[in-house]
Amino acid sequence: MKKNLALILILISIALGGCAVSTTTDPRPPVEYVQNNSDYKYTNSSQIPLDMTYYHIKGEVAGDTESLTRQTSAGGGFYAPGLYGAYFGPEYQGKGFVRLLVTESDSDLAPAESVVLLKVTDTKAVLLAPGDHVAFICRRQYEAVGAIYDYEGLDVEKAATWELDFCRLETPVVK
Repeated sequence: MKKNLALILILISIALGGCAVSTTTDPRPPVEYVQNNSDYKYTNSSQIPLDMTYYHIKGEVAGDTESLTRQTSAGGGFYAPGLYGAYFGPEYQGKGFVRLLVTESDSDLAPAESVVLLKVTDTKAVLLAPGDHVAFICRRQYEAVGAIYDYEGLDVEKAATWELDFCRLETPVVK
């Protein structure tokens, strides 16, 4: 009986060992999923470059801001007489664009005294006016030049473009 129990436990251990979950924490997607401005996909076994740094960029708004932010879901609510009620606002998605004359920066993509284009996810940024002095926190994001056929191999270095994306205002105070 003990031999059979030991054998069963060994078999269960072997079976469960094959179900182990990977603990890989590399957040970079395979090249097949690289964002590009084409309907075609890249493919190969490499990973795209990933920059985990937060960049701080200060400057003066040098032009009108633009927005591709759109309402994607209507607001609404419900009410059960005598029981409860709830309201939820509309949802928005998209990005805005800010032309910024840089005064201070720790990013090589936004050197001081240059004019840069920032992609912002902060909806307050569409209210910025030329001459406003603001500070942003941004990410540096890799994007590839578009593929021209499905499953084209990607040369990560030659097709590389980098941009400042996911920028948010450090504070709502405008000087």
